[in-house]
Amino acid sequence: MRGGGGIHALCEVALLESSKQEDLGEIANTFNYRIRELKDQRNEEAWSGEVHELLGRVIEVLELQLLRLSATNCSRLAWLHLNTGNSNRARDVVRIGVEREPDNEYCKSLLLNLEN
Repeated sequence: MRGGGGIHALCEVALLESSKQEDLGEIANTFNYRIRELKDQRNEEAWSGEVHELLGRVIEVLELQLLRLSATNCSRLAWLHLNTGNSNRARDVVRIGVEREPDNEYCKSLLLNLEN
């Protein structure tokens, strides 16, 4: 994925009504990886208002499915919240993931970081 095009394409797929929870989880994972990669490269695109808006749209879709998300997908949603600066909601979502699956390594690790 290069530039914003990949992020835009992911967002469009996430917004399709036919997207399944597993697809949304993978999209969130790819989004989080791409944002981390852009930040590591100190690429201003990682912080652009447009990227935050796209992340917000994907977050909305995932939040609507929160009751059905796996613990791992809860951690991915939590990371999306962190990437948009909403650490309080990230903490709430990751706690839901821990309740669903207390031994989930992604949720446990993220929760430890958020509570310290």
